[in-house]
Amino acid sequence: MKLFEEFISEKKIKTVIDLRAEKEVAESNYTENSLKNFIWVHTPFDPWSQSIEFQATHHQGSNMEIAYRFFSIECKHSIKKAVEAILQEQKFYCHSLLCRKRQNRDFYFYASLAFRSRVGNSLQ
Repeated sequence: MKLFEEFISEKKIKTVIDLRAEKEVAESNYTENSLKNFIWVHTPFDPWSQSIEFQATHHQGSNMEIAYRFFSIECKHSIKKAVEAILQEQKFYCHSLLCRKRQNRDFYFYASLAFRSRVGNSLQ
C-alpha cells in the first residue's frame, strides 16, 4: 500500500474512482491512512449482482455482449457517478481488478474522452 500512497501523493491525485465489486473491495480495501489522502468514489461494476430479471431477459450472446448489456442496463448509477467524479477532477485514478478486460478498457477510454473534453489539451 505504501507504493500506492506514494504514487497518489507524487501525482497529486485527489480522487480515486473504484470500479471494484463489493466483494472485491471487502477482500482488499484502502487503509484508513490512505483514505485520508484522497476522495474515494466507489462505483461498482458488479457482475455478481445481476438481477433475476436481467438474467432471465438479457443473458444471451457472448460473455462480452452480456457484460456490455449488464453495464448499460444495471450499472447506470455507477457510470453516472464515475463520470461526474471525472468531470469534477483534473487528476484521478481508476481502480479495477478487471482493468485488463476489454469492457473496463473501453470504460477508461470513454471516461478519458469526457475528461479531455473538459480540460482540453492541457493534460500533463
